[in-house]
Amino acid sequence: MQYKLPDWLKARISAAKLTEAHKRVVKALAVDPDDFLCVSVQEFAAKAGVSPATITRLTRVLGYDSYAEFQQDMKERIFQPQITAPFLSNPDAAANSSNLLRRVHDAETDELERNLKLIDAASFSEAARLTARAEHVYLVGFGSSVALLRFLQHRLMQMGLNVIDMTQVSELNMLAEYSVHIDARRDVIISISFWGVYGTISHLLRFAKAFGIPSIAFSENQQSEISRLSNYRVPIKRAVINEFHSLSVPMSVLNLFTMHIARHKAPAKPSITKRLLWFKRYNESRKR
Repeated sequence: MQYKLPDWLKARISAAKLTEAHKRVVKALAVDPDDFLCVSVQEFAAKAGVSPATITRLTRVLGYDSYAEFQQDMKERIFQPQITAPFLSNPDAAANSSNLLRRVHDAETDELERNLKLIDAASFSEAARLTARAEHVYLVGFGSSVALLRFLQHRLMQMGLNVIDMTQVSELNMLAEYSVHIDARRDVIISISFWGVYGTISHLLRFAKAFGIPSIAFSENQQSEISRLSNYRVPIKRAVINEFHSLSVPMSVLNLFTMHIARHKAPAKPSITKRLLWFKRYNESRKR
């Protein structure tokens, strides 16, 4: 049965100049979108009868940086509930913003409390210890998880950790270029995901597992392949408020994680300038 492409995607396709090969990809997508959401670019290219490069070019024509970004956008737009905000169209509800803020606060607080109960404290602390002592920290994720990874990257870099951003790595051949530099003795991989199927992340974690590289998964689905492949699993549950998926709870969990990392991080040695200043002040205090 032919699948009706969503209006937002049809509008992009109509505005783009597509080659015949691009049109074959669109046709294959319309026939079986579920399959597209769960396979790698190589597998989907084989089903569509084109090369992986053709699909990559099509995603860029449609305004995406990568196949993974297009795939993630499709997942979020098609399978997540349609985002509605009835309080915005209701004058009475909109006027009473304090009640809305209270509802949001209560929903997120309740979800955070439930989330914290699911976290294994010992495993959480060990994951933080490994991260604190890692020479390189590799961050990987797509879609809405990228915002969380940016926050985590900023915090880790503030603590002096060497962070490698892999959120733009979408093709397996590009991933391999990163993989050869990962050291099992000194590095750690951190992934964040809200969906169970991420072919690229799963590929990296299988590589990590085969070579003994520790990995930490912050995941909403603890039964997903990403969670099962990781050494340390941390649940991150989003609160759903008026059908919006809030990132406040995952952000709070990551904030707690960075605090644990700071506890395990060895304090940096003071610079020579600071040590001389302290020595000068110490001598001055003795003369008083």
